Amino acid sequence: QVPLFHLDYVKETKKIKQIFSSDDIKKLLKQPNLNSCTYSEFRDWCIINIVLNTGVRASSIVNVKIEDIDFKAKTIHFKHMKNRQEQVFPLKKDTLKIIRLYLDCVEDELKDYLFINSEHKQLTSKQLSVSFQRYCKNRNVKITSFHCLRHFFATRLLQETHNIYLVSKTLGHSSVAVTERYVSTLGLNAYSSTLENIDILKGLE
Repeated sequence: QVPLFHLDYVKETKKIKQIFSSDDIKKLLKQPNLNSCTYSEFRDWCIINIVLNTGVRASSIVNVKIEDIDFKAKTIHFKHMKNRQEQVFPLKKDTLKIIRLYLDCVEDELKDYLFINSEHKQLTSKQLSVSFQRYCKNRNVKITSFHCLRHFFATRLLQETHNIYLVSKTLGHSSVAVTERYVSTLGLNAYSSTLENIDILKGLE
């Protein structure tokens, strides 16, 4: 019989996830020249605008179909979420205009899915990731991970609302505990606006 013994597990250091700066986001959101840009740049620009307003994953955005955009209700319907729960997001007026512009330019090339690849087939998450890396490099943005758009969205939403329950619901997390772990990996960036307004030395002068 093997005697009982204590095993110390090596604790893993949790690295703070990268977050786009405001300047990075401005570069990503700059509208491409429609007379000279490629389809992939135009498509990625449209996708970035949607993701920064919804916080969805790449796997959700590539599965959006044309019929999932409701211009009258001003919503977008995501039917492919990680937790298998569909979500309907409200869209801002400016984002709807961008989607309409995109459709006006390429709708004849589309059959079912909103975003396609060079072979006129449904865009995949991997293809989007590679294309986004190229998009970022062309705009002199060092961070090239598509998922970092979701990090930025979560950070800004928490800063603006101070409501982790709303952040959790919007991100489609199974529980607030998951959101708390998610936000903790974003470091103090998620609380920067709160920290800026706190004067620890107030009244001590």
